[in-house]
Amino acid sequence: MRLLLNKDLAQQKNNLHDGAVLIISARPALREAVTQQIAGMVQVKELDVDFLSGSGLNLPTNVYRVLIDIGNCTDVDAVINRVKSQIPQHCWCMLLGEIDSIRVAQGFIDRGVRYFHMGSQLAEMAQRVIAGPGSDLIKRQSVLITVLGCKGGVGTSLLSWQLARSIVQYRKLPLLLLQGSRGSQDLDIMVGKKIEQGGIVSGQENTDVMLIDSVLPPDRDAPELQKYNFMVFDQALFNVSKEQMVQQAELSSCILLVIDRSMASVRIALNFIKEFERVSNASTENKRLFICLNDHRPVTPGLLAVSDIESLLGKPVSVSFPYLKAGGDAILEHTLWSGRRKPLEMLTKMILAMDDSNQQSFVYRVWQSLMRKFS
Repeated sequence: MRLLLNKDLAQQKNNLHDGAVLIISARPALREAVTQQIAGMVQVKELDVDFLSGSGLNLPTNVYRVLIDIGNCTDVDAVINRVKSQIPQHCWCMLLGEIDSIRVAQGFIDRGVRYFHMGSQLAEMAQRVIAGPGSDLIKRQSVLITVLGCKGGVGTSLLSWQLARSIVQYRKLPLLLLQGSRGSQDLDIMVGKKIEQGGIVSGQENTDVMLIDSVLPPDRDAPELQKYNFMVFDQALFNVSKEQMVQQAELSSCILLVIDRSMASVRIALNFIKEFERVSNASTENKRLFICLNDHRPVTPGLLAVSDIESLLGKPVSVSFPYLKAGGDAILEHTLWSGRRKPLEMLTKMILAMDDSNQQSFVYRVWQSLMRKFS
């Protein structure tokens, strides 16, 4: 296994030296300036797209090195999250910008991506591109999306499966769907294949699946997991300890709490939110939390209303999934929850930060801002 991993790493480094360099920028003058510096040394391709506002990228083949124009942006977390969700893991990325700030540059370096100031470091950038990554090759960790069920039978595994499929519909990048030891252990039914504990099984296009014997997600730095841009981790929350809740919050980039209209699920969600906020306030990483209400049974009198849930949690419900009458194989179809309101599409776009005009996303951001202001 070690020999194979070393062989794969060597092949990747060869690709990084031999493949074309892609310049992503909506500014012709910038693309021309960069091309003049490296033309003749390496093959150059250009993509006339604003990386920070474009909805998606169609990268050409044979590209292993990417130069990205981020203009005047100083939001390190926003840029890194976009890189993770747009650029394949095997690509070596560098950022070009107009901000001459050591703090900004160090922020990107700390997250595994080198930043160059266009006004003073263009020649240095060109030398780095021509020389190749060397010791600068730092693995970008996958975006870890943890889906936590706050009550048994609330539909966590189904939502995880549908979310994974929805993400790869929007981002044609490798994704690993994991199910922890407290999950429903039914991934084999969803993919229609036998799954051994700890083994990775190829599912549908761009999607692999894995069962793990742990309540926590695996190490994203593990060699066999480094090819995935996204990891969706399905786990139950109602039967874990407070310490494990804290660890879930610390390890995850994005967390979905799946609840129903019962007080039991809301109580578990509230306990987790308290731990999450402590971890998030102490972390340098921009962590996100979404509340997903799944009506896995018909709504009847006596169940909590959405307004009651939001009042108890002190947070808005991000997305509500209506009760589904479909059963059997139909429940695993990608068209599930694709009616007029399209809650799955709404949730996917919020996670990928694709649709800032979305009302639910806007309400969620305003709510967070007010909570921080008055806390």
